[in-house]
Amino acid sequence: MVRRKTISPPESLENFNMFPKYKTRAIILSKEDRGEYDRLLTLYTREFGKIVLFCKSIRKESSKLRSGAEPRLLIDVEFIEGKSLKTLTDINVVNSYPKISKDIKKISLAGKMAQDLDDLIRGEEKDLEVWRIIEQSFNNLNDSDNDFLTYQYFFWKLVEALGYSPELYSCAKCGKNINHKRVPFAMGVLCDHCSKTENNFNISIDSLKMLRLILTKDFDFLTRVKISHKDEEFLWVASGEYMNNLN
Repeated sequence: MVRRKTISPPESLENFNMFPKYKTRAIILSKEDRGEYDRLLTLYTREFGKIVLFCKSIRKESSKLRSGAEPRLLIDVEFIEGKSLKTLTDINVVNSYPKISKDIKKISLAGKMAQDLDDLIRGEEKDLEVWRIIEQSFNNLNDSDNDFLTYQYFFWKLVEALGYSPELYSCAKCGKNINHKRVPFAMGVLCDHCSKTENNFNISIDSLKMLRLILTKDFDFLTRVKISHKDEEFLWVASGEYMNNLN
């Protein structure tokens, strides 16, 4: 788990005109209340990657920005780059994802996606492919009824974009070919020999085929692929264990 950086509020906001101001589109990953009225927002942005914004007095009833400072919203955000931290100056909600907000399962899954992003993305580095995956996946969650596919597509595309893609065609440890009815899986598929020395769990051949398709096909194609409930369970376990191993 990533340790959060301790951030102190600025001593004065009077000289903000001397600092550079930026605008970007962002998805809010998490919030952390500070003091009586302040808040820290963790966002993934299109132009700057993952950033943390200090939001002065945003929890006051009179704050015009309050409604836009909640997790899992797509926003246009304006901030000032100070000497020690970035400070929010304006928010405009672009998409509140209304279907997600009305479905408790989708709310939970959106929170899981946001947490995965917060845990896996370490620093401030722009990555347009990661941004594309985020924007598409939250749109899919809002617009599609297939929550299983939405999350699996998001997760495996994200780990691939971040350089953590699993080996799915030969043994991840020794490189030998795989030939099982049930495939040992850890940070990729394993041969019989290596599975005896590595912690692993089994997935089915069909779930492995689906995982290969997720990493090579687009979302619309995948919605036309039939998968059993049992194979869905295999992939839920696979993505969960893979995430645990990455943390």
